[in-house]
Parts: sequence; C-alpha cells; structure tokens
Amino acid sequence: MAVQKGVESVSQVAGGAIPKYAPVKLSAANTVVVPTADDDEIVGVAQIDAASGQEVSVAIAGQVIMTAGANGVTLDDLVGLNTADPTKVDTYNAANNDQIIGRAMSTAAAGKPAEVLLSLNSKTA
Repeated sequence: MAVQKGVESVSQVAGGAIPKYAPVKLSAANTVVVPTADDDEIVGVAQIDAASGQEVSVAIAGQVIMTAGANGVTLDDLVGLNTADPTKVDTYNAANNDQIIGRAMSTAAAGKPAEVLLSLNSKTA
C-alpha cells in the first residue's frame, strides 16, 4: 500500500478538472492545471479531486502518491512526466523529460500508485 509522509502543501485554485495525485502546473496567479506535455514545469501534486474553480491542496514537498505511467517506476529512480500521458510519471529520461519531479520511493507498475519523494527542480532544458 502506497503511503504519503511529511507532505507540505499549499492551496491553489483549479483552472480545470484535476484528479487526485495528478501533477499540476501554474496556469495563472494562484491557479493550477494538469500538464499537457512532458516538458511542462510541475509545481506540485494535487492532493484531492477538484473541479474548475475549486480550491485544491497542492503538495510541494514530502513523499506523495502519484500514478505510474506506461513504463512504470523502479525504487530509487528519478522520475519525470510520462510522454504519452503527462498526468502520470515514469522513470526520468533526459531525452524526453525537462524536469526531475522527484525520486521513486517504491516500485510501481503502469497505472499503479507510486511513492515519490518530491524534489521539484526547475526545468533542466
């Protein structure tokens, strides 16, 4: 069972529908949306489901749950956004990803919950 630990979060406004545990990016001041490309810069991870205009708690530090993408993640790998579905994460690939989101604290197959220790670095490209 995936667990979250030591999560620090901030409140933002959802600029569209945001599913729980999805990465989010800024779209305007104090407003976040889900990423649409694997090179979007992520600012955190949604902690609840939110409809457009609702407040959403966004994790900015700590160990969070995210959904593994098609390639899954392996314990201790760096993770980035999945190329086909940037609302999920895969093992970081410098050829595809511009940002390291964090480090996998568990191994997770595609579509399964993955524990990720956030380290939201600025984009690398």
